[in-house]
Amino acid sequence: MLKFVIALVFIMNAAIFADPSKADLRSQQKAMHRAYFRKEYKKFIKFMPDWLILGMGGKDKALKVVAKDPLGGIGKFIEVKILKISEIVEEVNCYAAFSEIRTYYDFMGDTVEQDSYDIAILDKNEDSWKFISSQNSEHQIQYIKEKFPNLLAKVGLPKHKINKTAAHHNQAISWKKYSFIEDKFSINFPFQPVLTTQEKKNKNSIIQFKYYLAKTSDRAYSVSVTKNKNDNIKSGRINFKEIRNNFLKRSIGSKLVLWKDTLENRILFKEYKIQINKKTLLFGRMCFINSILYNIGMESIINRNYNQDVEFLNSFSVLNGI
Repeated sequence: MLKFVIALVFIMNAAIFADPSKADLRSQQKAMHRAYFRKEYKKFIKFMPDWLILGMGGKDKALKVVAKDPLGGIGKFIEVKILKISEIVEEVNCYAAFSEIRTYYDFMGDTVEQDSYDIAILDKNEDSWKFISSQNSEHQIQYIKEKFPNLLAKVGLPKHKINKTAAHHNQAISWKKYSFIEDKFSINFPFQPVLTTQEKKNKNSIIQFKYYLAKTSDRAYSVSVTKNKNDNIKSGRINFKEIRNNFLKRSIGSKLVLWKDTLENRILFKEYKIQINKKTLLFGRMCFINSILYNIGMESIINRNYNQDVEFLNSFSVLNGI
């Protein structure tokens, strides 16, 4: 009997301290998605790290946020598919892996696919995986470098998520108005912005995302344009609060500082300030005009003079004929 008990304890310990498997990771991530579809939000947030829940204001506030659309995106969330799970790598206090996913949204009456990745984390003192939605941003990449150096060294960042741009300019700053006829707006930039374009093709339409960026030594000025290239599909409403919550959920450690309506140049904007980290502030405005979503933003060091930033935002105008 004693030998049996010893053998049983050995087997249990072996199971507890065995290396984590991709099958367990995939199973738990599916359980997280299933909990969301069933609106079991209390079960859903159990898959979120405790520090992230605290950063969202506690459990009750986290529940309210995830009920909107916890997995990100502009349109209405439909489903998520797990495409690929990377090698599971051991860190100092945890195991970590990248889980590449494809999220489906309803945007302007059509289904849009968006590829991204989650960071899957298994604390060595726990038996359940936690997941963090990740995005293409410099401060989040820096976070991965600091917290998961072994994962980064062995696996590397998922290539499809890192869209590098050549928007670093050393040229002299000379503010002037630029007009973009195709996207029907004008705005002041310190120099010619760099344009990045991405399209998602679907059965009935093509969703186009365009990003204009001019980056100085201490600031990044940008305008993003999202539209459906099928002119037959129109939508007169968009949920700005949902977009805001999605950004806060996907941007690790971000904090909302300001959120209000602002009327400028006869356009009603949603104006916001988001503290991205201890040093960086994102200040911007969003508007939705004739099925085109504009997001005018400025990212800079906190406690700088924002007069020029306000002038940048105020210079945005819609061209005739929109």
